[in-house]
Amino acid sequence: MDKGQPKQEGLAKAGIFTLANGSTVKGELSLKGASSALALYSDEFFDPHDSKDITGRLFDGTHISLINCVTMSGTGSTDTGQMIYHTASIFPHYVVIGNRFISSAGQPVHSVYFTIDDAPAVFYDFNAFGMTLHNTKDLMARIVGTKDLNREIPIGEHPKIFYYTGNDEIISVDTVIGRISVAHRISYSFPGPEGIHVNNRIEISIEPPSALSFAEAMTNLCDLLSFLSIVAGRPQNILNIKILPVPVAGRSHPLDLYWSMPPCRKNDIAERKPHQLDILLSAIREPEEFKAVLKAWIERHTTWRSARARFDTSFSYQNRYEVNRLVGAANMFDILPSSAFQRAKGVTPELEEARSTARRQFRLLPQSPERDSILSALGRIGKPSLKHKIRERAELIYRSVGWRFPELVLVVDHAVNCRNYYVHGTSSGVDYDANGFLVNFFVDTLEFVFAASDLVESGWSIQEWADRGSVMSHPFGRYRVAYQQNLDILKQVLSQSNEES
Repeated sequence: MDKGQPKQEGLAKAGIFTLANGSTVKGELSLKGASSALALYSDEFFDPHDSKDITGRLFDGTHISLINCVTMSGTGSTDTGQMIYHTASIFPHYVVIGNRFISSAGQPVHSVYFTIDDAPAVFYDFNAFGMTLHNTKDLMARIVGTKDLNREIPIGEHPKIFYYTGNDEIISVDTVIGRISVAHRISYSFPGPEGIHVNNRIEISIEPPSALSFAEAMTNLCDLLSFLSIVAGRPQNILNIKILPVPVAGRSHPLDLYWSMPPCRKNDIAERKPHQLDILLSAIREPEEFKAVLKAWIERHTTWRSARARFDTSFSYQNRYEVNRLVGAANMFDILPSSAFQRAKGVTPELEEARSTARRQFRLLPQSPERDSILSALGRIGKPSLKHKIRERAELIYRSVGWRFPELVLVVDHAVNCRNYYVHGTSSGVDYDANGFLVNFFVDTLEFVFAASDLVESGWSIQEWADRGSVMSHPFGRYRVAYQQNLDILKQVLSQSNEES
């Protein structure tokens, strides 16, 4: 299983690099995350500023492609008294390492492979590896007896047989961005006196129907990563990425991709690792459901990308709560596409006439914030408000598992009231500062409603999840377990606020 940082982390090697204008410059590449840099130096002046892509060959023969480069400093000059050196420092967002060059231009990418740190929990293939516990002596005799070793192998009283079933593919599904596959990739050393060593990494791949540009391939990767983060319950760290370029002369070898600033989980988040029982969708227990949901979720991602990106930002805070997170969690419903909502408030002829009259009158006034605010409000008549939008999304959940989340609409309404207080100063009679836990409850509610309703529309069987036990390693599992208690506290606060008003 993959652990830690990408294997290219810490690389520091020198070579000859070619800029966009064709000039060649000596340099040293160091890969250190956000501090990655290509240090260039030459006794002849060079200008790297127009070099979005830079290629190079290290002195060990490795091909290097630096993509989406930014000149951080230079070109500077140093006079040693005997000669003048010219230097520059380049930050590469991406570094492709292998036996050929690749660029951001054209469509050079055939497919992408990557691993994430929570893959063993998300794709918990319990049966892939195992140990035989019974009749091991008889089985060992049969195994040893088939070996053509020209020698007798003695069998002890307690032999152990470890196995890998050989079912490499875990799941595969065709989507609008291509075939998404998940597979075991084992590596092992030859058995010897030191023992038996077999390692496994779970590799995820995206093979589009036709070649893509580098940017398109990375967009697809990020889209899939967003889905996997929801299923796992926390942002995913990408451990290794490989690119299979378009074949040249019928040949193609995978290239390692180093991402200097990849999406990743904050180091200060001290939450539990995902447990396989808490994963929202199981590719092992219910593979057809997993494939159907993934396919549907990806299919509408183009129109949902902006709202889902806001969810990703909010969800990435995990167990850190603040008012800005609440505001963002509410606002993401406002940027959902209109197709996410079925209802529209009717506008009677009388109301339409009154609105038209008011518009004409306010448009005659000099422009001011107050005038523009009224015109904006008039334009929203007949359109669902934020509260109505979130209610409709919540009802997708409530219709299936309302018994698990009683009075969910009440919680949603007060979550919007809380948001309105911090955005507009609109008082609902509740002292949110004195009841700070409510902000946490409202954030969890909004995030749960957003993501869960999205998955339900994509085909997720939320009933099975709601009936299942939880070890509370997933935020939605914790939310479900604590929901009734938090609802009771909310109603108590509301009752006290009504008595005081």
